[in-house]
Amino acid sequence: MDYYLLTDLAARVGYHLALSGAETFRVEETIRRIIGAYGIECEAFSIPNCVMVSLEAANGKPVLVAYWFKHDRTRIAERLQRLQVSYQEIQSSDSIRNWNAGRLQVGLLHPAAAGHGLNLQAGGSHLIWFGLTWSLELYQQTNARLWRQGQQSETVVIQHLITKGTIDERILKALTQKEQTQTALMQAVKAELGGSR
Repeated sequence: MDYYLLTDLAARVGYHLALSGAETFRVEETIRRIIGAYGIECEAFSIPNCVMVSLEAANGKPVLVAYWFKHDRTRIAERLQRLQVSYQEIQSSDSIRNWNAGRLQVGLLHPAAAGHGLNLQAGGSHLIWFGLTWSLELYQQTNARLWRQGQQSETVVIQHLITKGTIDERILKALTQKEQTQTALMQAVKAELGGSR
C-alpha cells in the first residue's frame, strides 16, 4: 500500500470539502473514514486554511510544536487531550525537566518563550512550526533549542505547516530573505576585518 497516495487522496478530499464550506468536524471525519476504510488509524486536523493528516507523527518520537497565536495553542491542546497525548507547554523549569526527561510526547512552545540559552535538545529532535513569527531572531533561536551542542540525534527535523497562497508562505519567504541578508552582511564585515574572525 502506498501510504503517501492514500494520505494525499484523503487530504485532497478534505481540502475540497473545506473549500465547499464543510464544517471542520465533517472534513476531519471524512478523512478518518477514507483512511480507516483501509484498516489504518489516523488523525486529521483541519483549520480554515489547512488540512493535516498524520498516520504516525515523528515515528513515535517526541515533537516540539511552535505556535504563534494563543488560539492555535488552545486548539492544539484540545486535540492532544482528546487523543490522550502527554504534553505540556514549555514555559517553566518543571516543563523543561519533563521534556528533557522524555516524559512528554509533545512540547508546546511559543517562540517568545524559547529565549537564548534554553536547553531542550535532550528531549527530542523534531520541531514543527504550526504558526510562524516574522522575527528572524525568534525563529532562529527557537530552532536552536534542538539544533545545538548536546543533541544526541544525528538529524534535527524542522517542519513548517504552510498552505499555498497564505500569509505563512510569505512569512517563510521573508525569513529566508532576512537570513540571506544577515549572512551576506556578516561575510562582508568579516572580509572588511581581515576574514579570520
